Amino acid sequence: MNFEKACAEVDYIISNLNSDERARIPKDFIDFFKANKDIEYTPTISKDKPLFEQKILDETKAFLYIIYNKYLAQ
Repeated sequence: MNFEKACAEVDYIISNLNSDERARIPKDFIDFFKANKDIEYTPTISKDKPLFEQKILDETKAFLYIIYNKYLAQ
């Protein structure tokens, strides 16, 4: 199911944010993705390319949109 894979992708992306950005996201929100991720799925996200150039799930994009608008764009 894509929900759990999307949670794994978001968890990976959040874990690779700089500490200032990560600190702006509530811990319980971060924990949600950790608790719901597919532990057998390994995201294929490169740190060397912008996210918009990579193949990520549509559900991941939706989660990132929420995170950006609610916590990072302020």
